[in-house]
Amino acid sequence: MNINDRITSTFDKINRQSYDLTAQEILIESYYLNLDLLDSETVQEQFAETMINNYYESISSLRVNDKNKNLFFTYGKIMEEQLPQEIKTKGKEFTFDYFYHQLKPRLEDNLLKLLQG
Repeated sequence: MNINDRITSTFDKINRQSYDLTAQEILIESYYLNLDLLDSETVQEQFAETMINNYYESISSLRVNDKNKNLFFTYGKIMEEQLPQEIKTKGKEFTFDYFYHQLKPRLEDNLLKLLQG
């Protein structure tokens, strides 16, 4: 596995972990995931803040060189800028599938543009 594949796999793992931990902390109600809670502005803000914090906690323990660690932190900054609005716009439709298949590719594209520019 080359370095790009390892970085991609790590991004995938951290994104999955960040979403899942956040959903577990905020959206579990009576043992079930309740995405309807994301229609509340207060919950949206809490979800975005918690997910970003979970992301940073996950990357803080990575054993990677400084260049790659900066890559993960830069992605986190992009997430900080875009995630709250996405959650606000989507509400209860902000599922992991939406995050992973719709938002994550846009975040990665913005990271590439930033790195190339």
